[in-house]
Amino acid sequence: MTNAASERGIAKRRQRATEDLAHTEITLRTIMSTKSGRRWMWLQLSAAHCFHGNFHDQPIPAARQEGARALGLALLLDVQRVCPRQYIEMTTENTGVELEQQDDNPDAL
Repeated sequence: MTNAASERGIAKRRQRATEDLAHTEITLRTIMSTKSGRRWMWLQLSAAHCFHGNFHDQPIPAARQEGARALGLALLLDVQRVCPRQYIEMTTENTGVELEQQDDNPDAL
């Protein structure tokens, strides 16, 4: 156990945070490097309501949805920061899919 106020403890936490960030960036680059990975990421961000408004008239479901959205938006910011070109590619690939699905079923709107 390290003393939170010690120089050594602070240095260890900084080192750990740097390593965690590097691992996160490697993971995002790996996921976003393939079409199937970008599709998976799009589905995760969509499920978190990142691309649509979020309204619920009951407080508990609304809080749950906002919590999911907050996590999704944090992930979205990481994707945009780490893989900006792949983010644009993901958006291009998947907005076309959604538009095709809407064209197939006009009542879904």
